[in-house]
Amino acid sequence: MSLHEKMNNAKYDGSWTQPERYKLDGTDNDRFEDLLDRESLLVHDPIAEISDDLFELRHPGDMEDSKLRAEFVKQFVDSGTEYGEWVHFPWSRTVVRYPEQDDHYRLRTFRNQHLITQAEQDTLHNTTIAAFGMSVGSNIIDQIIPSGIGGGEDEVVAIADFDRLAPSNLNRIRSHMGRVGVRKIDIVAQKISEVDPYIEQVHLHDGYDELTTPNILDQHQPDIIIEEVDDIVAKARVRQYASERGIPLVMAADLHETSLLHVERHDLHDVKPFNGRISRDMFNALLADELPKDEYLKANIKILGARNALSSARFIDSNMDIGKNLAGIPQLGAIATAGAALTDRAIREILLGRKLDSGIYKESAGNTLRTERISTRREHAVSIGRLLRSMKS
Repeated sequence: MSLHEKMNNAKYDGSWTQPERYKLDGTDNDRFEDLLDRESLLVHDPIAEISDDLFELRHPGDMEDSKLRAEFVKQFVDSGTEYGEWVHFPWSRTVVRYPEQDDHYRLRTFRNQHLITQAEQDTLHNTTIAAFGMSVGSNIIDQIIPSGIGGGEDEVVAIADFDRLAPSNLNRIRSHMGRVGVRKIDIVAQKISEVDPYIEQVHLHDGYDELTTPNILDQHQPDIIIEEVDDIVAKARVRQYASERGIPLVMAADLHETSLLHVERHDLHDVKPFNGRISRDMFNALLADELPKDEYLKANIKILGARNALSSARFIDSNMDIGKNLAGIPQLGAIATAGAALTDRAIREILLGRKLDSGIYKESAGNTLRTERISTRREHAVSIGRLLRSMKS
């Protein structure tokens, strides 16, 4: 067999599949042994660390009692393989012991207390999330899942994307070259399962498909929608779905060093298209995919807000250079992460029933730090002029 053939036989697939869970209290022991006989796997058993944290969770007033702690941990260690569930992750060829489902959720959100009360945490957990677009959207998922938002019993986390990870995505998606070429949806799904294998996931590999997606989502009834797709037609269609079902929607965007957050409270009142940034006629043209392509730039600027879109000369120049010296939309990973943190807070406010109105919210580290201007006023004016001339031509 040639080297090329050997490499192909050992090729990494990277697809997510539902992790297999095993109870080794006699329930699944034979099935688990068959797994170990059948595959070469690495087994990780953090029972000492699990039981140590469980002691603090259950006996916070006795944290300094080293004898009681040691006895508590010893009970779990001496019980062998019985406690918890052993989870097989096919993509990494590993088996990891996790705490029991309720213990696991309590442990992984324990440090949120009392910044988030237990009642609030339970409310956040018992929600269904639908997220579209796993570039910026992956950063939001990276925030909300560890925060304990979504995926409780009888709930799901639905994620949608059709694209694969490219090397140029690595400035803003937390991944690595070993995942390049893998579907973004699989990369995100793996991270969700590794944080909490008890979360049920729904995957939409075609992104938002107007023929199939509404029926799939209707089966699960999302409590909130996260929209982070690039395609402006899909953006409109996701909003139409949210509007018809009365589901709140959030969208983070980044403009150079500034994070924008669109909040659309379709659950409270009628929301004009993109918070009133575009006309109903333009919105209807997008829904029908009849808006001329040369109108897309104008529509995107309207959605972002002209003042926001024109606030950075470098942002304008970068977007004007796409197709000439640049091949894609410029984005900074740190700003995508900042936008994700802002989105996490907005989602918590909405799901907990607190007051947060529809609107566009802006956060700028430059304003907070009072940094100096990167471009002169003259350079900024020249950039705006270039953009306006291109829109007229």
